[in-house]
Amino acid sequence: MSSADKQTLNPTLEFAAGTVAGMSSLFVGHPLDTIKVRLQSSQASGKYTGTLNAFKTILKEERVRGLYKGVTSPLAGTAFLNGIVFASYGFFIRAQQRSGQSPDKDPSLTQIGLAGAGSGVVASIITTPTELVKIRQQMMLSPTGFPSTYQVALTIFRTEGVRGFFRGITSTCLRDLGYGWYFATYEGTCRLFRWWRTRRKERDYLSEPHPCKVLMDSSDPVPSHHVNHASLIEEMESFESELSWAELMAAGGLAGIMGWLSTFPLDPIKSRIQETRWVSPSSPKFKPSDHPYNNTLMATRSIYKQLGWKGMWAGLAPTLIRAVPTNMVTFLVFEMITGAARGN
Repeated sequence: MSSADKQTLNPTLEFAAGTVAGMSSLFVGHPLDTIKVRLQSSQASGKYTGTLNAFKTILKEERVRGLYKGVTSPLAGTAFLNGIVFASYGFFIRAQQRSGQSPDKDPSLTQIGLAGAGSGVVASIITTPTELVKIRQQMMLSPTGFPSTYQVALTIFRTEGVRGFFRGITSTCLRDLGYGWYFATYEGTCRLFRWWRTRRKERDYLSEPHPCKVLMDSSDPVPSHHVNHASLIEEMESFESELSWAELMAAGGLAGIMGWLSTFPLDPIKSRIQETRWVSPSSPKFKPSDHPYNNTLMATRSIYKQLGWKGMWAGLAPTLIRAVPTNMVTFLVFEMITGAARGN
């Protein structure tokens, strides 16, 4: 269906579709996230030899339920996270547009990258507490009797206060700068696919029996592309109308991989910080050797000292594997909901 023929949906419905799609992809990818966290953890250090071994061990010792430990917290925060990302991305795109510039003018990939990075930093307000609760649950290795999300959150509040929920926010902000690479890679790949399609159409037009007649035709072989680029949903739908599912999923998968690779070393640092409690350096009993993950700098030094650079990339394999099914599910669910709403 062309952009011109596409029925406009209520923005609230589009947001709801994006939220449900995000929750669906999170549920599909969570087992691999649990494996990633276990491979990064100091508590489970040496317990698993790799991604497959971790999967088999967790499944054997903790059953399927063990792979889904901590899933409730990020699921509950999906709508808030989407809202912040959508709003802040639009804000940062508009902030970079020159006065009087039309909102449907294609922004540069640099502008998209900066807007994505900015939205990632802003979103860390939600990401930090939800992932902290998630990680605390994922690191409960007991197959039975582990507390609920509410109980874990309540314990954090009672023992560490509100500040405890934002433990690791520095490393989370730095890691989520990768949103910039994600959005820029997705946009750039989709633009490349669209350019290839345009070139193919131009070659088809030139191969007609009367190319002069075709070239003088007022109809444009390239679909019109008037989109408010400050809206992530409009941007996504514009590509959906012009590209195939295979192209969209390839762009999404590549974007996910680039987004993670760009800042991945911050993720093991964040995981080790968030699995432990903060202790005030002014405390008379404080010893740096007893609390090697008290902040970002200390955690970086500790991981490098113990594991070298390899430790900074712990959990990369399950993370990259997860990028494929989660992006497939996101696009599939979003299109199913919006398509049903349009009556397609």
